[in-house]
Amino acid sequence: EIILATGSALDAVVHVRDAAAILDQLDFGGLSATAHLRLAESLALTGDTIGAADQLVLAAATEDRVLELFRPEQLLSKAWTHFAVGSTRLGLDALSEARSMAQTQGEGLVELHVHHSGLRLGDRGAAREVLKLACAIEGPFAAAAGQHAKAWLDSDSDGLVAAAEQFTAMGALGHAADGIAQAAKRAQQSGESATSFQLAVRAADIAADLGGLNTPALRSASPRASLTRRQRDVARLAAEGLSSREIAERLGVGVRTIESHLDAAYRRLGVSSRAELTALLRPV
Repeated sequence: EIILATGSALDAVVHVRDAAAILDQLDFGGLSATAHLRLAESLALTGDTIGAADQLVLAAATEDRVLELFRPEQLLSKAWTHFAVGSTRLGLDALSEARSMAQTQGEGLVELHVHHSGLRLGDRGAAREVLKLACAIEGPFAAAAGQHAKAWLDSDSDGLVAAAEQFTAMGALGHAADGIAQAAKRAQQSGESATSFQLAVRAADIAADLGGLNTPALRSASPRASLTRRQRDVARLAAEGLSSREIAERLGVGVRTIESHLDAAYRRLGVSSRAELTALLRPV
């Protein structure tokens, strides 16, 4: 659970799979279902939707034995899994049930996490609830979630980045990646295409460092989809100051091929010179 909280879904898969195997033999309070749902969430966040769906089926076999205390977090894992496999309606239902149960049981922090998941998924109502709860709960997560909600509601890309930096400081890199991806969308909506691209690349780099984290917010930003892998390599080297000949020598291709990749990158990124390309790819 701790590993998954950092956003390292790929690492979580290994550990949670082992836990699920053990708990299938020594189940207590529905923890076997919890393990399978956590595994489903972890697999879903790596993009393995088939494996995630299989784990949902395995979890269903023992969900009726779950202690109510664990149910909200189980439902939260189920919601993320449903969203990843494309079952939006089921995901929304799971989130709604998780919110209701956490509130009934007086689990304020869990309720905050549930609403914050809704915010990461782009739910305005959830963002408003995060603001309310964050004021009443102490701790760094509540502070970062509150900042995230306010910035998202205000369409403030700088505020979203600031919230992401708070999440980064506490090791919640998956939350940070989503916040930066949302900042990229806000910047794009404001006509700041260069900033949007830089932020989207930054979010994608965090996701890659986490082993390929795959969330709806990250997919919606999809910065690298605008360029092919070779175009990205050429654009990056050009932005670092290498000439076309130097890039050609490094990549083992002809100069004309490099110029062709650069021209395509210029068109897709909306720039017309190496100076503009360098400015666009400069980290924010």
